[in-house]
Amino acid sequence: MDNKIILMMPSEVKLEIAKRAKALRLQKNFKRATLAEMSGVSASSIKRFETTGQISFVSLLQIANALGVLDDFNALFITEKPMTLSELERIESASTPLRGRI
Repeated sequence: MDNKIILMMPSEVKLEIAKRAKALRLQKNFKRATLAEMSGVSASSIKRFETTGQISFVSLLQIANALGVLDDFNALFITEKPMTLSELERIESASTPLRGRI
């Protein structure tokens, strides 16, 4: 992955993800019905996802699993790990809000 900053709106991101999922489905020579059977997501939901980007998160995970890319979701929302002992000590000494309030 490159370090370019790309500014996209959420609506653009969902369409790009749908486009990539469709391309991967076609690359694997899966019909929508095949992917539906493999993923447990209805063919109509897959069609709606591929055309509009609309899908539930659980269904998206099921489709990703059937396409063999579920592990890609592990990269979401990762916090940076401390690189030095002093960074680790600074993080541990900082008080962390329990409920997300600052």
